[in-house]
Amino acid sequence: MGRLVCAEKDLAMDFIPVSTPSITSGDVKAVAQVVESGWIASEGPHVREFEDKFSAVIGKKHGVAVSNGTAALDIALEALASGLGMTSSSPASPSFPV
Repeated sequence: MGRLVCAEKDLAMDFIPVSTPSITSGDVKAVAQVVESGWIASEGPHVREFEDKFSAVIGKKHGVAVSNGTAALDIALEALASGLGMTSSSPASPSFPV
């Protein structure tokens, strides 16, 4: 259980987190480096480096970084459908099972 406190409202409540992140000091340094570089959008040298390294690790010619799991599923469906001569569709917003 965690405790959520909202500074804008006099509101505090208990919650069960969807996941507990594991963030190292190296992760914090890497994020700071990216933010300080000004490349915080979908393109940039850090994204390209990640895509290249990841594709090498999994033994594929190309890799594509996306912003979240929904985007990953969407492009996977698009790739699969286009290979089969079909079209695909997915919801505009993600949902969490409760």
